[in-house]
Amino acid sequence: MDSIPIDGFTVEPTEEKKTLRLEITRLFDDSPVSLPTGLISNGEDTKVCIISGQHGNEWNGIYSSQKFFKNVPHEAVKGTLIVIPIVNPLAFNEKSRVSSVDSIDLNRTYLNHSYRKPAEQIGTKLFAELFGEMDYIIDIHGGGPGEYSPHVAVTDENLIEKASDLLLPDVYLGSSSSGSLASACAKENIPLFTVEAGKRRHIDRAYTDKIIKGLENFLKGVDMLDGKPQEGKPVVHSNKDKVTSPASGFFTPQVDLGDRIEKGDKIGELEKLFGEEKIIRTSVSGKILYLRSEKVVSKGENLIHVTW
Repeated sequence: MDSIPIDGFTVEPTEEKKTLRLEITRLFDDSPVSLPTGLISNGEDTKVCIISGQHGNEWNGIYSSQKFFKNVPHEAVKGTLIVIPIVNPLAFNEKSRVSSVDSIDLNRTYLNHSYRKPAEQIGTKLFAELFGEMDYIIDIHGGGPGEYSPHVAVTDENLIEKASDLLLPDVYLGSSSSGSLASACAKENIPLFTVEAGKRRHIDRAYTDKIIKGLENFLKGVDMLDGKPQEGKPVVHSNKDKVTSPASGFFTPQVDLGDRIEKGDKIGELEKLFGEEKIIRTSVSGKILYLRSEKVVSKGENLIHVTW
């Protein structure tokens, strides 16, 4: 697999699928940090970049993106398709959200003007040299101590129609965290679609199959693959409430991911260490898009996300 410095990477027509490594930076001992990348291009205009693995323990996206690239025929693609399954290889190799090399969340480094640590250099260089040239970016994530019901998040209502092409059952329209790729793309008017599905350190084939099907349909929708795209009919949510743990202890949920709940419903019980049990209720009505799966919780940690 060829290695190319990212600041020297140019998209040229490919006669077949091409895999390469984009060199980003070097570590303290001069070891290279490079990103495995798949490229298909026939020189036409539309450019789509699919990324995953910003957090190294979110494996559904990593598996889905590389599997999609392996399956899509080179000759079928019109335009340019770039797939980077593991954007944060240092964290991926530790099976961790962030790398112990710098303990920085890559998805908080975009347009933050810091350039000292490896994760910051990955975010800065990818955005400056690659993401800014794309017509569409799809960023695939998963949950951490909890599990996400498959959905697409966007920051602009004008992106809802295209988000529907990803064929997931829900679309969340809302703001994004400072320093995230979604926030940076919103500032630069780059259409970004954040896919959330599953939980950390786990590959759920039902979820990955849905993601792969959605990626194919999305490319049909932007005329990069032949065929009429299937019409998605997601439920659109524009509000979110996070129910957090009022104390540290052991959480037992009594709802399921994807459930519809009403204000005042019991969602679970919290048992404090050597202490009493507390019933946890929701203060809003909506759908559970995130449910805590780890049973040990600290005060203030998220138990569920309710959207409506």
